[in-house]
Amino acid sequence: LHSNHGATETDVSKIEAILRPTFEAMPKNTVGRLAPRSVRHMIHSYFASQHGLLIQGLEPHGMQLNMTGVHNADILVKKMPELADVLSKVRLSVRGLSFTDVILTTAT
Repeated sequence: LHSNHGATETDVSKIEAILRPTFEAMPKNTVGRLAPRSVRHMIHSYFASQHGLLIQGLEPHGMQLNMTGVHNADILVKKMPELADVLSKVRLSVRGLSFTDVILTTAT
């Protein structure tokens, strides 16, 4: 589902520390995983607070169950093609995403 191209172990550790409280507070399914909508919220919040980036398609009003538009958002595809690809796969996740999945997706 993910790869952490360009992210160092330190980067991944920092992302983990920042996102853990949010992950712990989110509702999870019966196997302790997050729904794709929750993952999009976490990634949106992370990039907004840590980098000042508002990613089109991840904003709260854009978090629809049908996320096909995320992959087609020009700015996302051009500037963050790996993240766009990962997010298109996230919406297909039936079992949800683990904390590790969220961290490595964000690090992508």
